[in-house]
Amino acid sequence: MNDLEFSNTDHNREYKQKFLQIMEENLLEVERIDFASTMESLQISSLAFIKIVVFLEEEFDIEFEDEKIIPDAFATVQELFDYVYKKAL
Repeated sequence: MNDLEFSNTDHNREYKQKFLQIMEENLLEVERIDFASTMESLQISSLAFIKIVVFLEEEFDIEFEDEKIIPDAFATVQELFDYVYKKAL
């Protein structure tokens, strides 16, 4: 089990809320986004993903590694969140 996934701290909830807000604002054509969603099911274009990365970097004051700036680098939304959360700590 992933410790971040099951953490119920206020800090973690706040990060999750901000994270989902950024995802939803940039993926308007997707009806529902949750942490179990696969990146493939969201059909995120490379351009849309780069836009999301920029917003996440600004919001959480992090920098993505070059090899992570493609949607295929993450299987699920949870994996993307875990990456952002670990970088932000």
